[in-house]
Amino acid sequence: MRLESFINESINDKAILHACFMAGAPGSGKSFFLSKIKSGSIEARVVNTDKFFEYFGNQNVARSKTLTVSQLHLYIDSMLPLFADGTSTDSSTTLKRKALLETLGYKTGMVFINCSLETSIERARKRKRIVPDDVVIQSYETMMKIKPIYKSAFDFFEEEYNDTGELTNEAVLQAFRKSISFFNSPPSKKGQGIIDKMKENGWKYLSDGVYDKTFISQVVSNWYKEKSGHSI
Repeated sequence: MRLESFINESINDKAILHACFMAGAPGSGKSFFLSKIKSGSIEARVVNTDKFFEYFGNQNVARSKTLTVSQLHLYIDSMLPLFADGTSTDSSTTLKRKALLETLGYKTGMVFINCSLETSIERARKRKRIVPDDVVIQSYETMMKIKPIYKSAFDFFEEEYNDTGELTNEAVLQAFRKSISFFNSPPSKKGQGIIDKMKENGWKYLSDGVYDKTFISQVVSNWYKEKSGHSI
């Protein structure tokens, strides 16, 4: 199936040019939350590198990367609402990606799902792929250190604390309500200007006249680029 078949774009759709970043402590339930979020009116596309690995496996890394990059290009060109799920322990990469989307007119926010260190370790031990305690502790401590950075960087920052048992449907609902309030908010000033210009000209995609495809490709390339300068 072609990637374009997943796109149902419209300049009048809700939540266009909105992107919510996901962050959280290890074992907080971030991945479970992302797997459960659905809405009849707004269904943000999840941007990560894991989706295509599920289809092609680690033996075809190049193929999965190519499809991931192509997918993000289509999403952005169509101004679709996004859930950005990446290496949230690396604040510089997250903030770089935030800035890239804002350059294109996106409004950005963050939902941070948290839990205690004890719960983080306990849940990590129950995973099929066991993560050593010291790795979990290091990751947890890093997230706690950079949480204030995220809180100050994002105008919309909501934290959901999930520390009892497994992540329940109620906890998912609470986190979803917080994120949906962001997607229902007005676009950024730059984003609204882009929307008005596109409506005036009858454009459906950013590449119709706002930005050329080469510029969008450069943004996507910079999104999937490690600090070393090599694309992931």
